[in-house]
Amino acid sequence: MATVIAELFAFVVVVFVVVRYVVPPARKAMAAQQKAVAKQVEEAERSREELAAAQSTYDKSVEEARTEAAKVRDRARAEADYIGDEMAERAEQDVARIQQRGEDQLGTERKQAVRALRREVGQLAVRLASRIINEALTDESRRGATIDRVLDELEGMSQPESSSSTPTRGGLLQGVSRDSLSSARERLEAELDGADEAARITLGDELFAVADLLARERTLGRHLADPAIPASARAQFVDGMLGQRLSAPTLETLRELVRGRWSKPADLLDAVETLGREALLTVAEADSTIDRVEDEVFRFGRILDGDTGLSALLSDATATPERRGSLLDAVLADKVTPTTLKLLRHAVRSPRGRSLYVVLEELATLVAARRDRSIARVVAPAPLSDAQRQRLEAVLAQVYGRDVSLQIEVDETLLGGLVVQVGEDLIDGSVSAQLERARQGLPQ
Repeated sequence: MATVIAELFAFVVVVFVVVRYVVPPARKAMAAQQKAVAKQVEEAERSREELAAAQSTYDKSVEEARTEAAKVRDRARAEADYIGDEMAERAEQDVARIQQRGEDQLGTERKQAVRALRREVGQLAVRLASRIINEALTDESRRGATIDRVLDELEGMSQPESSSSTPTRGGLLQGVSRDSLSSARERLEAELDGADEAARITLGDELFAVADLLARERTLGRHLADPAIPASARAQFVDGMLGQRLSAPTLETLRELVRGRWSKPADLLDAVETLGREALLTVAEADSTIDRVEDEVFRFGRILDGDTGLSALLSDATATPERRGSLLDAVLADKVTPTTLKLLRHAVRSPRGRSLYVVLEELATLVAARRDRSIARVVAPAPLSDAQRQRLEAVLAQVYGRDVSLQIEVDETLLGGLVVQVGEDLIDGSVSAQLERARQGLPQ
């Protein structure tokens, strides 16, 4: 009995130990295993759904790719057809263009051949004409006849509009500058009215000195011609700077100049120089030597034409103005009037970047204008007879409405006819010019 009880007690203890310490962990392990299995089943189900969705997306993408591929294929076929048609059209156009170019080139070559033939024939005709004319015009009477023929043509010219303005710097002053110079010239005439020779010379010399000052001091010239500065202020500036150095007539003339309006500062400088020349020319007018002054200026220009060495020395920019003036004095001492010497000395000392020939031409034109005459530069193949000179003077006076002074040069290369230049007007009636025009008119 005790044995049964002991075995029973041992069995109960074993059961208690199993229930108390073995069953709970086993249950927990089984529950964890069940959860793990359930989670795996759930993940497997989710994976299956994702796979199905991916398969659906794949199938849809494949279908879209097939559709797009079909569209691309159709567009490619359409573009290929278009390119083929375009290339065929371009090929046809290129063929037509090449054909047209060939026809044009043939036409051009044909025209060039005809033009070349005409040019050669024309050149031959001009050469033969030149030879015949050269032989024909060796006779002085025939040369004279060509001059008379030009005079006949000049007599048929209409009278141009005349201008009352005195030329300066080749007539380049325009607009307000010309008006300002005209006003200053009136002031100059008023200051010279009744003045003696000494006062006129002083006025001319002082205006030349002011011109030299403005040529050296460009800033001063820009200030005196600046339209932004009131005219009264410019006049006061002249009074303050030069009032103690200039005579009253010169100062008043200069005030009138700076009160005017000028297109550019160089116009003011040109005007001062012009009025200085005119002041000295009034001296020649007063002592009746104006004709001689004109002749001396012209002859001096011809001297320079024939003596390039002297011209180079008088135009040498590296020499001082005093040295050039001294050379001029040595060349012309006691050979020209004092007025001519003063005018030429200023021209040589202050060319202001201009050629000496240009300055002399301006001076000669101004002298002629003071006499109410124009200068006509005439080039003839032979010396003109007195009758021809008188006739040419009369014709030009009729054409221009005023007396014209002739400056005649002889150039045998003209063959015949005349070349007449009055200011900017050029009348070329020479035989050589006619032959040249004929030559230039040939096909090129």
